[in-house]
Amino acid sequence: MPFFLISPALFSLLFISSAAPQKFELWTAASWRRRRRCACSSSSSNSDSNRLRKPLGASGADDVGEHRRKYLVSFKGKRYVYGIGSGTRNLVHHLHNGEDIVMVTTCKHNNDWQVYQDERCQRDNDEYDRWEYDELLANSTFCLVPRGRRLGSFRFLETLRSGCIAVVISDAWILPFSETIDWRQAAIVVAERDALSIPELLMSTSRRRVRELRKTAQAVYDGYLRSIQVISEHVMKIVLKRIDEHFAKHSIAN
Repeated sequence: MPFFLISPALFSLLFISSAAPQKFELWTAASWRRRRRCACSSSSSNSDSNRLRKPLGASGADDVGEHRRKYLVSFKGKRYVYGIGSGTRNLVHHLHNGEDIVMVTTCKHNNDWQVYQDERCQRDNDEYDRWEYDELLANSTFCLVPRGRRLGSFRFLETLRSGCIAVVISDAWILPFSETIDWRQAAIVVAERDALSIPELLMSTSRRRVRELRKTAQAVYDGYLRSIQVISEHVMKIVLKRIDEHFAKHSIAN
């Protein structure tokens, strides 16, 4: 079987880097501001446009308790004080307020971490130990999924499984099964350069949008990613589809 027929699906599944164009729309601060201006100017009386200007915790007619969680957004993970992935992970502490935005990191990621530790490491390590990872997942509306040493992260699946909405910060990462899943409807993808604008984006996301994202993300997880068997079945479907397309193309050409 030609290698190119199978490798993209497996690479996406295993969260390995790919340089192919992304099929979802990358969020940038500029593009979000354009969309917000259009939404607000097109119909000032529209209730959804009005809700865009309210934080998730504000009262509203479509407020449903199960769609509001204790924390707006959270992240708990390694910081990487040097090397690949350190740039993105080193930014998140600027977002932490210890209340509705929890961003805690630790420098302890290799046996030699103390050689490279900086002045923030001890404070970060202490704050990191105060928070439980599972508790944050279960009680956050959004969960940050920043790139690490690799483009992808195991926490992406954990986030989907927990019912938390993934906020992906990894510019070149192609999400799993992106040729069959419209990830724009199940996750938020933010450009790495705009990481510090994430609170503004999330607080301006309507409750209706939160519900839609969570519902779609849960359906995607249950339908595509909940087990090795389900994942394998979808990989094979993609492979067989590509084989059919490959031979159909060549039969027409001949």
